[in-house]
Amino acid sequence: TLQSEVYRRYFGCASPPLFVGAKRFGIETVYSDALPKLVPQGEKLFRRLNRSLRTWPPNNAPSKLQAEAAIFLVRWLNRRQPNSCLIFVSGMAEILDLVEGFDHIKGSRYAYNCVPVHSSIPFDQQVGIFDPPEPGTVNVVLATNSAESSITLPYINHVICLGTQKQVVWSPELGRNARLC
Repeated sequence: TLQSEVYRRYFGCASPPLFVGAKRFGIETVYSDALPKLVPQGEKLFRRLNRSLRTWPPNNAPSKLQAEAAIFLVRWLNRRQPNSCLIFVSGMAEILDLVEGFDHIKGSRYAYNCVPVHSSIPFDQQVGIFDPPEPGTVNVVLATNSAESSITLPYINHVICLGTQKQVVWSPELGRNARLC
């Protein structure tokens, strides 16, 4: 937290803030438009994904394609050695789609251990996000954007954001809060 002193005073914490450390690696941001050139093996998939993301009104196709693309990317990123990944999704349905997709992978050189992070999942089922991966295993943390700024995961080497979120906003037309997806 950048304003740790403000939080410390507000919550009455007597101990000094704990410094976790600086970034482990430089950050490279790659947008979906660049994926067909970066990963030629997935060119058709990424082109379909980019077309579906531009469709209005949105339908369920982008969600399924996003899950397929995320699984493809995780496998591609782990083609040489296992690296744990964090995938940001918009909700529980996307988490379940990805868990199912990783469970159906056959013939991979690595096992995939999916660890979902969501408010509806019991805490004891989520603490595995802090554990190092077993040898020959890729940990795949699946989280909503609520975890985006609240946790630091020590073994994550790659972050994939599907670019969607669910958010409650005030709708003047409806005169009440509405969910924006």
